[in-house]
Amino acid sequence: MLVDYSESDLSDESNGGDQMVGVAGNTPQVPQLPAPFQPKLPNDNPAQHQGRTRSKPFIEGAYSAHVFLSVPFEYKLQKILSEIYQHFTYKYKSLHSLFPNDPDVDNDCYISLSRPLSLRYHQLKKFNSDVGSVSKHHRPITISFSHLTVLYNDNKTRAFVVIPVVAGYSDLKRLVDELDDGPIDAHHQEKYYDPPIFHTSIGWLLTVDNFDGSKLENDVSKANELFQRHLRLLGALTCSVVNVKIAKNVHSYELSG
Repeated sequence: MLVDYSESDLSDESNGGDQMVGVAGNTPQVPQLPAPFQPKLPNDNPAQHQGRTRSKPFIEGAYSAHVFLSVPFEYKLQKILSEIYQHFTYKYKSLHSLFPNDPDVDNDCYISLSRPLSLRYHQLKKFNSDVGSVSKHHRPITISFSHLTVLYNDNKTRAFVVIPVVAGYSDLKRLVDELDDGPIDAHHQEKYYDPPIFHTSIGWLLTVDNFDGSKLENDVSKANELFQRHLRLLGALTCSVVNVKIAKNVHSYELSG
């Protein structure tokens, strides 16, 4: 949801620009604060964010946060994700990539371990510490993929083409349960989806204009005939780093149990 930041106009143009007067007489205009002292509001214009809108309203003093597991972006994974992405962009020109597509940049894919979170400044240090404590009691998690599917965000404004986790699901569930019952609950955040669908995303589309969800789901189902075998042949991937992203800062913790 977008926050409406428009201000009401205090002048009445139909009365020559004079301010409306109450019973007690003229109400003096309150001078506007100089720019350096005005609160800095985020740019919520969807046109500046590929058409995306906020899933939660902006709250002054709150920091957006997200907990996720790094998936090593090995060559075979990079190759198959690129092929899948190119396959869909022939038909869906507005599909936005969600995986690293520059082989020269050291980035990983990821699996979400939390919903989008909203933390206050005084919670940040303790939340990071609590996630680190959970992480050090878990061993690295070995995962694999086998097929493609479509998921939607909470307010159904975006559709995602994803590859769900097959092997490693139980280990991921135990890790998420401990995060939910620990730092997520202790900081009054909403727990992860139940049941969770652990996945790595390939790309997303806006569900606006002439978007047809059934058509996309059917196309993804057909694409499984082309890519399912290749996804299974990727084999096992070992994930050993849990990350907490707060605003633009990322804190990483090894799974070292």
